[in-house]
Amino acid sequence: MSAKLCRASSSFPHKIVTCLFCGVIAGISMWTPRLMAGTQPSITTQPNSLVVTQGNSASFSVSATGDAPLAYQWRFGGGPLSNATNSIFNIASTQLSDAGNYDVIVPNGFVSITSIVARLTVRSTHGPAYAAPAGGWTFYDA
Repeated sequence: MSAKLCRASSSFPHKIVTCLFCGVIAGISMWTPRLMAGTQPSITTQPNSLVVTQGNSASFSVSATGDAPLAYQWRFGGGPLSNATNSIFNIASTQLSDAGNYDVIVPNGFVSITSIVARLTVRSTHGPAYAAPAGGWTFYDA
C-alpha cells in the first residue's frame, strides 16, 4: 500500500489544505479529495427585534465575516423564506401574520452559523382606542 497525505493547495496555501489519500489495494487505486480547513463564518452584527405598525415596512439585517462565498437564508418560525437570500431582509408592508421569530443561516461552504432570533411584533391599526370623555373619567367604588 502506498500513501500520499496532505499537500497544500496552491490557490489558498494559508487556509485550505487538500488531503489526498491514495491507497493501492489489489491493484485498485482510490483517490479521496477532502477540504480540511477554512475560516468558518462569524456573525458580527446580529439582527434586532422590531415593533412596527401594520402596513409599515420592517427590515432585518445581519453582518458576517468568513471565507467566501458567504450566503444568507432568512427563516420565519424556523422555516426558510423564499427570495430571502441577502444580508438584509425587508417586508414592504407588514401584516399581522408577519409577526413572529426571524433568524438567518450563514453558510460558506465549510460550515453554517445561525443568528440569534429577532422577534417582529406587528401592532394592529384596528386596536382599541379610548378617548377621554369631555368631563374626564369617573371611577366608582362598588
